[in-house]
Amino acid sequence: MITENRWKHILGVARKCKEFACKFKPNDGKVAEDMFLLGLLHDMGYEFMESNAGHAAIGGEILKRNINIGKKFFCMVMKRLKVCPMNCLF
Repeated sequence: MITENRWKHILGVARKCKEFACKFKPNDGKVAEDMFLLGLLHDMGYEFMESNAGHAAIGGEILKRNINIGKKFFCMVMKRLKVCPMNCLF
């Protein structure tokens, strides 16, 4: 379950992702939007876990199944943020 403190963290990460995108792609608002969305979704696995263990794998699997984000873009984002293994969960 996602707690109030986790929601604050999620929003903070989303804003950092947007800031990161604006710094590296200052003239591309769509990248900023995509990065913000990735930040919002990065901890979604907590909603489906009884404990914290495995939340990243579950969240990654949900993204793979449901979000139309190109593998190349998703991997680039995750590698730059240093939060994803080389195979980017794909």
